[in-house]
Amino acid sequence: MLWLICSGLALAEDTELDLARQELSALMARTEDPTVLAALTSIEAHLAAAAGDGAEPSDADTDEPEPEPEPEPEPTVPACTVEEYDDLRETVEAQAFSRDKIAVVERASRRLHFDVEQVVGLLGVLDFGADKVQAAAILHPRVVDLHDFERVYEALVFDTDRDALRALVEEPDPGP
Repeated sequence: MLWLICSGLALAEDTELDLARQELSALMARTEDPTVLAALTSIEAHLAAAAGDGAEPSDADTDEPEPEPEPEPEPTVPACTVEEYDDLRETVEAQAFSRDKIAVVERASRRLHFDVEQVVGLLGVLDFGADKVQAAAILHPRVVDLHDFERVYEALVFDTDRDALRALVEEPDPGP
């Protein structure tokens, strides 16, 4: 009688194991992600070993899959040369009126990129906080080291100027 019960349990286990294998095969057929596919293949090998199919999971099946290589960083655009920056700064300084200084900055922003140090230097030749905010906002999309842009905020004397610049260059919170 005990033999009959054990045989019944073994048969039930085999049926469950066959169902699990079928589901696993279906998942493997639908999976395109190589990492997931490698994990499913490893599970399949373990199931085969547990069922006594003689297929032992190999080390390749149990090891973590090789991570995909990191994508190459996009080439960065260099900031303008020292000569280009010096020429621009001199041109801005030579202008008598604020609107002309801003116009020079705007024209230069169409063809040059800047690092934060250069932006701070250009703000130093402008006379009014509003002009500094406007110039910083114009140059912001052309800054090559935006991770240091906080230094531009620090170069502004008044909190109201910093707030005005933030309003111009930072993404608004999407809210709820």
